[in-house]
Amino acid sequence: MSGPGGTDGAVLMHREAAALLAASGHDLQWHDLTRGSAALARAGDRDVVYAGCGPYAFLHHAWRERSGGGYRIVREVHTALWSGYWTQEELCAPLVRP
Repeated sequence: MSGPGGTDGAVLMHREAAALLAASGHDLQWHDLTRGSAALARAGDRDVVYAGCGPYAFLHHAWRERSGGGYRIVREVHTALWSGYWTQEELCAPLVRP
C-alpha cells in the first residue's frame, strides 16, 4: 500500500525482506492473497512461504493443511509488536499453529 506520504511500514518490511532473500540467491515467487489457497498451489515441499502476522499467518497454515502442502512457513513477527497488529495476534492466537 502506498498513500500520499509513501509506502507503509508493513509493505516496506516485506519489500526489504524480499530484497534480502533475492540478494542471497533465493528464487522468489510472489503470491496474491486474494486468490486464496490457489495462489500457493505450485509451492512444493522445498519451498518457504513468507507470511505476515495475525490473520495472515492463520490463513497460510490453514491453506497448507487443506491442500496437503508441505512447504514451510516463515512468519514476519516484527510488525506483530506494533499495537494494531498485536491486537490481531491476540485475537488470532487460538487459530495460529506453532
